[in-house]
Amino acid sequence: WAGFTPAQSVTYVLDNYSSTFIPDKLCKTNPGYKYTDSHHPLNYTLSSSIEYSIIDYAVSNNIFNFFLPLGCVPFTTDHSVHERVVKTFSSSSAASLPITVYGYDNTVPIFGGDTYEAETNCVKEHNMGQVASHIPNVGFKDGEEPKAELPFVPKDREEVKYDPAKTYVSIAVGDGDNLWHLKYSHHKYMDQRAEKCEAEPDKCFPMSWSVSPEAARDGVMPDVTNNLFERMSNSGGDDRIVLPPSGSLYSYPGMMSSEGQDDYIKLMDSDLKNYGTRVSVHWEWFYGWAHAFRTYFPKWAAHTSEPRGFILTNVPYLFPMGIFANPKTDFKV
Repeated sequence: WAGFTPAQSVTYVLDNYSSTFIPDKLCKTNPGYKYTDSHHPLNYTLSSSIEYSIIDYAVSNNIFNFFLPLGCVPFTTDHSVHERVVKTFSSSSAASLPITVYGYDNTVPIFGGDTYEAETNCVKEHNMGQVASHIPNVGFKDGEEPKAELPFVPKDREEVKYDPAKTYVSIAVGDGDNLWHLKYSHHKYMDQRAEKCEAEPDKCFPMSWSVSPEAARDGVMPDVTNNLFERMSNSGGDDRIVLPPSGSLYSYPGMMSSEGQDDYIKLMDSDLKNYGTRVSVHWEWFYGWAHAFRTYFPKWAAHTSEPRGFILTNVPYLFPMGIFANPKTDFKV
């Protein structure tokens, strides 16, 4: 590819080989682009090593793998090519469904955060959602592992009668949208929890674990998912699953089109049932909450298995959400 720009390389593959790839899935692996710093988010050099760990899965499943350093930045050549990529691999029968994007998009870092990591705000003509998945050997095991044992059935728990005089706290372990964390960090945390619950069962408080629905899908990580299910059931504590941000995929649903939100809710509704949960972590950019409460959250009222709770988190930083400044504010949810 000497002499080719990133946009030219991607265009060449689209022109000659696009028919060999499956629709509605993409993969992004950084070939070594390194961004200068958060004060110069559009400056980059090809000076690092390639991120190769998920490539085996993309190849084994015929998923289009690419990386455009400015692919999500409007009015750039990279962005025009990215729009073509999305249009090419969007099936006509599911145009409003979010495209699942494996790998990771670490382009345009601003003050410590990657602006387009969730993909939803990358190409406005189509919804996309991220599955952070820099994890090796997924493709190698594809087809050999058993299916995830769904639905997950948590232990029966004593019914809690709400007391308005009390404050209720729920503790959830985050980063479960990232498949690497599910396989490694969560495994370590569960070991620690099992030890503590065995040593001090009276202090084994209820715990929720965020787990990516993508991990349970065929060919991704069903073995890891089944192991998580077994360990949660035998931890000695009262363990539950919550969907990670923001539900089925790492995304910002408030930014989706109305049709995209409808289809996303159907997908998420199925994932809630599979994981035996009615709670989801939800992320939006700090300026998007008002719009999300006008457009997205009210749609759940039409679903019988809607979540009972959303755990809201600001992007990119945990500063107070202005929309909740007035304690008397009511929302039609």
